[in-house]
Amino acid sequence: LFRSRNIYAYTDYIGIDYKVMFSFTCDTSSLARIIERKDLVIWKDDGDPWTIASPGLLGSWDFEWWNREALESLTPFYRPLTEDQRYDHDHIYLWYDSLSHTATYQQFSM
Repeated sequence: LFRSRNIYAYTDYIGIDYKVMFSFTCDTSSLARIIERKDLVIWKDDGDPWTIASPGLLGSWDFEWWNREALESLTPFYRPLTEDQRYDHDHIYLWYDSLSHTATYQQFSM
């Protein structure tokens, strides 16, 4: 059972690629279940050009709940992909602000 509140979402399935973005408040046990079910690990800058600088599609979406500045200060979880998987598997990122208990989730194709 996931316990979450203040759920905001955006989806874009137009074109050949897609993206979904969510923001919600949850406790750490719900966060742990998401991390486990999506096979996420903590992000690190390992010199890979796919993960250098800002992970995910931070973009400049005009949503009150998509706070790019806050996300840039957090270290996300992500699903690592091999070089062969980068174009045919979903990219997944999850940021968590432990002070506000806010999770921000992004999944997209390339």
